[in-house]
Amino acid sequence: MDKRINHMQRSLFVLAIQDGFIALAPYLILVSMLFLFGHLTGYLWPDSHVAHLMQNIQPPIRQLSAVIVLFSMAYHFSRRHECNSVVAVSLALSVYGATLLVETPTGSPLFNQSGFIIDFWQLFIPISSVYLLKALSSRTNLSIGDSHQKTYACHIYEYIYTFFIVFAVLASMVFVLKALLSYAFEYYNGVSIGIPDTGSMYLRSLLIQISWFFGIHGPHFYGAIMDKSFLMNEIVTGLTYDSFYKIFAVVGGSGMGLSLLIALLIGSKNESILKISKISIPFVIFNINTLLIYALPIVLNRYFLIPFIGIPLLNISLAMIFITLVPIDFVSMTIPWTTPGVINAWMVSNGSAWLIGFQLFLIYLNTMIYLPFIKKYSNIESSEYHLENFEKNLGLTNKLISHQYINFNKEIYRALNSNVELEKTIQFLSKNNLEVYYQPKVDIDTHTAMDFEALLRIKMPDGSIKGPFFLETIERAGLAEVIDYWVCKEVKKDLKTWKSLGFNPCISINLHPDTLNNTQMVNQLLSLFTHDNVEFEILEKAVTEGDGACQSIQKIIEQGYKVAIDDFGSGYSNYVFLTNFQVSTLKLDKSLIDLITQQRGTYICQHIISLCKEMHIQTVAEGVETAEQVALLKEMGVDRIQGYYFSKAVPAKEVLPFHQQGLNTGFTPP
Repeated sequence: MDKRINHMQRSLFVLAIQDGFIALAPYLILVSMLFLFGHLTGYLWPDSHVAHLMQNIQPPIRQLSAVIVLFSMAYHFSRRHECNSVVAVSLALSVYGATLLVETPTGSPLFNQSGFIIDFWQLFIPISSVYLLKALSSRTNLSIGDSHQKTYACHIYEYIYTFFIVFAVLASMVFVLKALLSYAFEYYNGVSIGIPDTGSMYLRSLLIQISWFFGIHGPHFYGAIMDKSFLMNEIVTGLTYDSFYKIFAVVGGSGMGLSLLIALLIGSKNESILKISKISIPFVIFNINTLLIYALPIVLNRYFLIPFIGIPLLNISLAMIFITLVPIDFVSMTIPWTTPGVINAWMVSNGSAWLIGFQLFLIYLNTMIYLPFIKKYSNIESSEYHLENFEKNLGLTNKLISHQYINFNKEIYRALNSNVELEKTIQFLSKNNLEVYYQPKVDIDTHTAMDFEALLRIKMPDGSIKGPFFLETIERAGLAEVIDYWVCKEVKKDLKTWKSLGFNPCISINLHPDTLNNTQMVNQLLSLFTHDNVEFEILEKAVTEGDGACQSIQKIIEQGYKVAIDDFGSGYSNYVFLTNFQVSTLKLDKSLIDLITQQRGTYICQHIISLCKEMHIQTVAEGVETAEQVALLKEMGVDRIQGYYFSKAVPAKEVLPFHQQGLNTGFTPP
């Protein structure tokens, strides 16, 4: 399979996981607040009823978290992979509930110990449920009811067999894996690989950060599979490896959350990122960076992979050098992991200015390291990035004026569940697989073609040619102007080639309403076609979507170019357009042509064609497919016929041969 398709599928997987975590943001905020409040009451009033209450609510929160994570992951994976969401969520919850029958010993990475912790099964079960449903549904789904009149119940009942088959397969798989892991952890309480304590600290940091990056609670996962007893050993007198790690490697939470937060606040221009960052401030201060990991998200975010994993390792190295060179009297004590930065350094050193200064230096250094990655990610979340990436894929080296006119709201676009389509489309499109084809407009009397409409086509990985199925996605993202510009440049190249062969056809080019409303973009397009024989096809609705469109249409006419009204009869067609602008051509929409054999359809088409003749406006019938339609249109006096009856759109190299065929042989359509 084509590499681009594989990349799209990987992106879909990552986006589905990130969507599942992002959707948990409100719940994450609530849990973080409860968690923080519980720790603060434990510090201030350890024996109070409130402190005991906060301890007692952790188990139900833990159980509720599992259900919520499963629900969110199953729902968003099913949406992204076009699978029935109700069935996927029900299946994931059913499998998870069934597998709880297998006991897992405390300390296993399969066991939630406290707070909001994602375990392996909360990701594996919903993801596997969706993939198995999608893989088996085409073979095992029932067919209930007429495809055009199915009720909601019919759509659900079709999954009955598939549901039970996937449940049996997945539950059995989880039972076996869970039983094997439970058996292993019963006799196996962590690996000691015989390396020095310092090496173990580097390894622990690496594994913890990688686990967090994949959405798994890092310290608990490491503690379940590796020996962590070295943490209680002293790296220097009075300072344990555990305290060393908390003070130097992860201030503000895993990945040096405090530096990440500061970099986000000063380096990001994206409104949603800034909002998440501001909400995270009180939690990150107390080393709770759940929101940053899951709601930003850090999970599977390739733009943060290097700094998130590398910064703690760098800090360990720098801190080792520091404590070797600078003599500090450390106080032997256990530091709670929620102790804020600077305060924890002050506590273990009796207020050493050197230690506090070094910790502040690390925070600053790490912030500077994060900043370029933050700026890159912030750009990724902006319309400017999508526009530049799209232009690059299409080979447009000149920066378009349309940059300043793009108004693309990422959050709204995600709400419409279309952002993944945009990313897939931009990755897939390139100047190598986009092509411009030309559909002839055949003279009704001579059966020759001097007029052609430029139409966008895409070459698929299997070599087949398809229409622009991606246009709706591109339009919603505000990138239609880029497509129009690219098409115009390709038409210009083909016109130059034909002119060198002594052929000068009239080429019609469709302009999107967004392009027309950008008068500067229209000026750019017109500058491409000095003295070229082109016509611009315009949808009637463009005039109603902004004053800029009217100005652009008038400018096109004043520059001597033809203007055609496209798809006339497909919507709220009226004659105001014909009176306000010097229109050269009116194109009757296929919906009218399909009705032409009916009496009312004949009257309407006859009326429009007669009116256009009186106003000296050329008429083109679109979507003509039968000899009967051709005969009726010829009788009515239509000027041009466009449709499959004569020809589909053809590549540029076949345009001149098609024209010559009509001139030389007087061909008749098949």
